[in-house]
Amino acid sequence: MRAHNTRSLGEKMRRISVRITLESEDEALIKAVCRALSPEASQRLSERGEASLSCSGSRLEVGIKASDPGAARALINSYLYWIAGITSSIGEVSGDDRANTT
Repeated sequence: MRAHNTRSLGEKMRRISVRITLESEDEALIKAVCRALSPEASQRLSERGEASLSCSGSRLEVGIKASDPGAARALINSYLYWIAGITSSIGEVSGDDRANTT
């Protein structure tokens, strides 16, 4: 986790940036997780933070920027929870334990 200091309206503000990187030999799994997360990443739901999504081959990256630790924690927890749920669901449907991360 990296923290950046920026100025907003004359006040010193701490900006937090986090990058979550997932890699898998199963490119279809990464593609499915990316498709499932893309609606969440395409909308900014809060003034306190935002997320971006990048998928390429066997790698998925979630970038998080937040104005404070609480907002960063909420976004991190949400994305990790969604990723775990998506991969668990794929594992259940496909009968493949490799996709089940829980």
